Amino acid sequence: MSDISRVVLVTPQRTVEVALPSTVALADLIPVLVQRATMSGALDQQGQRRAFTGEGDWVLQRLGGEPLDEELTVSSLQIRDGETLYLRPRDAQLPPVHFDDLIDGLASGVRSRPDRWRDELTRVLFLVICAVTLATCFAVLFDDAVPGRGNLATGCAVALAFGAMMCSRALADGWAALLLGVAAVPFAGLAGHAVLPASAAHAPRLLCAAVAASLAALLVTFAVGHHRAFFLACWLVTLAGVGYALLVVLGTTAPQAAAAGVAAALIVTAAAPSVAFRLALLRLPQLPTSATDLAEDIEPFPGTKLISGAVVADTYLTWLLAAAGVICTAGMAVIAPVPGWAASWFVIAVLGVLAIRSRGLNSGWQRAATLLPVLAGGALLTIRLAGRSDAMASALSVIGLLVLAVALLAMSRVLPGRRLLPYWGRVADFVEYIFAIGMVLALLAVFDAYQWARAIAG
Repeated sequence: MSDISRVVLVTPQRTVEVALPSTVALADLIPVLVQRATMSGALDQQGQRRAFTGEGDWVLQRLGGEPLDEELTVSSLQIRDGETLYLRPRDAQLPPVHFDDLIDGLASGVRSRPDRWRDELTRVLFLVICAVTLATCFAVLFDDAVPGRGNLATGCAVALAFGAMMCSRALADGWAALLLGVAAVPFAGLAGHAVLPASAAHAPRLLCAAVAASLAALLVTFAVGHHRAFFLACWLVTLAGVGYALLVVLGTTAPQAAAAGVAAALIVTAAAPSVAFRLALLRLPQLPTSATDLAEDIEPFPGTKLISGAVVADTYLTWLLAAAGVICTAGMAVIAPVPGWAASWFVIAVLGVLAIRSRGLNSGWQRAATLLPVLAGGALLTIRLAGRSDAMASALSVIGLLVLAVALLAMSRVLPGRRLLPYWGRVADFVEYIFAIGMVLALLAVFDAYQWARAIAG
């Protein structure tokens, strides 16, 4: 859609042609349209002329439709060039359309449903079928008994990466590039897994697979021009897999390696906003240190460039947090089933840090990426603690979960729209510091650092 939509506006007095800016809310346009189109005002029900009294007295609607939502913009309402709109007083709206043919009315009602098949859905269908086909190909090569599976997986990874680059650079097809680029990563990991024979230990083969997948993700990140933030997140996840496999090869246990990965992800995530800002090629002016510095960096920023840069930075931040969420979820899935107080307290500390940190995120996707690991980790830990208890403890756990569900349901009705007092934010910061310190102490316990220190001290 262009920046301007040229429509025919029908008013009680006359019919005019107007140009509507696509990015302006309808509530801001209706007063101007009334003043320009009606001029001397409308006729009320008694036939008396009345002056314009405000935007709430008028509505804009399509023929036979409900009044358009005044909070939405012209582009959101899908107002097209050449469309006819009706500007009417609110107490004299156009009545709904009546059909003299039952079949025509039923057909119109069915055609207006949002789930009708469209050309865009045909494209989505074939992309989904393509994804299922690639997943089937991966499943065929997953078996160690397949002859030459390493060479086949390598060929598939190279072909998919090249296809993703061509779809992005030559065809400007971002979704096809995304599908092929994502598929190239697991095929590369499968090729790395097949480097060592099937008789080799599991940890070295896992390390080879993680390294190959990480290299493929890094290659796709730079080769594909679309969805770069998403591919960067994929690379970070595979890089965490490399670190996990390397620690296991060096002799640590799987829970210890997973705990190290979760802690590293939380530490790195603290710098995610500044990293996203730099990835968007934005630069903050330096803080002035003298009076002469106040005269520097005072030029205004181009609005379009700055707004687009903010969108890019927000996208990078979303996917960086999503990568950290995947790493934390996978790590806690390994740690939570481990018995012992160290693993339990480490998971609790991680859940506390993530839950409190999510309060400062304004994006729904960013909060989801931070809170979903909290839900997954909490559920896994609760299942493990309740499943290894006696009958009385299990019953108390079930009752406690039901009470928690009721409390959460009540909070869903009470908290929306309420503003908390500022000191609660300070309290949350203090509690986050406590959870962070507890996470470090529990991490040392997971690595048996206290037993090692006690053994040295004798």
